Amino acid sequence: MRLWQRLFLVIAAVGAAAVVAVLAAQQFAFRQGFVDYLNTLEAQRAEQIRDRLAQHYRDDPQWWAMRSNPHHWSEVTGVPLPQRLMRFGAAEGDEPFPPRRLDRPPRFRDDRPAMADPSTRPPRNTLELGARLQLVDAAGERVAGSPRMPLDAALRRWPIVVDGQTVGELRLARMTAPAAELDREFARSQSRRGAWTAALLLPLALIAAYAFSRWALRPLSDFARGFHALAGGRFDTRIDAARREEFGALATDFNRLAEALSRQRTSQREYIADVAHELRTPISVLRGELHALEDGVRPLDRAAVESLSSEVSRLTRLVEDLHLLAQADIGTLDYRMSRVDLVELVRDTAQSWATQADRAGLRIGTDLPAEPAWIDGDRERLQQLLGNLLANALRYTDAPGRIELALRRSGRDWQLRIDDSAPGVPTSALPHLFERLYRVDASRARAKGGAGLGLAIAQRIVEAHRGRIGASASPLGGLAITLELPAGRA
Repeated sequence: MRLWQRLFLVIAAVGAAAVVAVLAAQQFAFRQGFVDYLNTLEAQRAEQIRDRLAQHYRDDPQWWAMRSNPHHWSEVTGVPLPQRLMRFGAAEGDEPFPPRRLDRPPRFRDDRPAMADPSTRPPRNTLELGARLQLVDAAGERVAGSPRMPLDAALRRWPIVVDGQTVGELRLARMTAPAAELDREFARSQSRRGAWTAALLLPLALIAAYAFSRWALRPLSDFARGFHALAGGRFDTRIDAARREEFGALATDFNRLAEALSRQRTSQREYIADVAHELRTPISVLRGELHALEDGVRPLDRAAVESLSSEVSRLTRLVEDLHLLAQADIGTLDYRMSRVDLVELVRDTAQSWATQADRAGLRIGTDLPAEPAWIDGDRERLQQLLGNLLANALRYTDAPGRIELALRRSGRDWQLRIDDSAPGVPTSALPHLFERLYRVDASRARAKGGAGLGLAIAQRIVEAHRGRIGASASPLGGLAITLELPAGRA
């Protein structure tokens, strides 16, 4: 299954679940809100009934007529009683109305109250309201209304006050669901409309999920094609990086990667060509001299042998440097770390190169601290590093001249600076000095020797010691090589 299909299924599932959840929440909220609305309407009617009962009490003290005849309840309140409460033959437990009181006034009129005129009574409610509405007297004894209130019902109470005296209480049990058939039908119609709405929204959600998944993952197709092209060696492939979100940043990184690979391939080709050229030169010289000896043009004497030996040594150094650089690049160059005194190492290396410097008309000077400069490093590789740097300075510094080595503490590092006198290096060439087989032909000619590998090897050794190396113009008129190595524990 493709990634966009998985994303579509996830978004579709989330969308469908959201639609169903919203529908369920809407239906629940509607039912609760509708029941609250019906309860509010009934509470308003109950308040009207309370006022009418208070007026009725003035003509019917102690609720005599209301107790003896349930019709008075219906006439006053406009709330019909359930049919079983109106039958005189109902069961004993039904309690159709309270028992007749024997201490009623002798001249009490048991007829319809004046305020029960149909023109003044409130609108009739449903039978369901009559089953949940009840009137009790001041002692809490039921006078009229529902004979049994639900035990778990939440009751709302309205005291009936006449002339500042509480003569009774009107009680209403809250409904928990629509009771009237018309209300239930209205609730069902709303549920059906919600279901139809969800049925219409769900396909729209699926269509939106499909469109979004294809649009959101479209850049991945471009990346797939781009990486396929890179794998095929087409490093000129680029991806549009105009987008501003994460895909745009990723496209920018992809283009940088493609450009770096392109430069790497170009550098590799140039490196192979330079290596071939460097190897071809001593081999051509050897071949020419050997042909001259074979043809008798040049006698086989000591000078000829020394010339051949010099070319062989040069070829050997070149091969060894290439092998060493290859090992450093792939991480197989061995390092045996130990505590090394950099002051002693620099002093010994400078003394060992002093004789060659004198022969070249140069002078080596040192500026070293009195205390030891401990670092963690491979002594042999560090000697090779300093040897490469001094050999490079001796090779390209004009006589008479000088080379200065200065060691000082710089924060947590030991900084070693090697300055030589003229000629210098153009500023534009400084960033390229540590590239393999790079030479500044304008001032450091090939005739003076070297294949341009010494500084590249030095850089690999410094990096293996977690240090840094750089090149800059020297105040002595030549080149300054600065390297920093982390200081070890004293």
